[in-house]
Amino acid sequence: MNDINMNETEISDQELTIDLMRNSLHNLNQMEMQEIDDIITPRAAELLSKAFGQGMWQILGPLIKDDDPDELKKSEEALQKMMRDPRYWREKDPETIRKVSQGFERLYPDNKTSDKIKDDDFIR
Repeated sequence: MNDINMNETEISDQELTIDLMRNSLHNLNQMEMQEIDDIITPRAAELLSKAFGQGMWQILGPLIKDDDPDELKKSEEALQKMMRDPRYWREKDPETIRKVSQGFERLYPDNKTSDKIKDDDFIR
């Protein structure tokens, strides 16, 4: 489901679900949290975030920050491929630019570019 096609009720329900998931993780012990950390790959985190929104990334991002660099490299290569798409560099499609920006924010949360560069800077 695309965020663009969601109505306010669906967005509210999605936010409630993410909050419930975030709070429910406190029910797991340290060993169980480690097990989740081990099975969540960067790609799984990326797909779940795409499906459930940025709130899901806030939950899963910390679980992949120390993951295999090869996995992170594959995610970055996918973003670079998106950047070579004419919708990104020629047409400056806002949705494509948003996806690339969010992808890099997920890969490098400590270097958030969204505070420095806004999507509107690319759309002229």
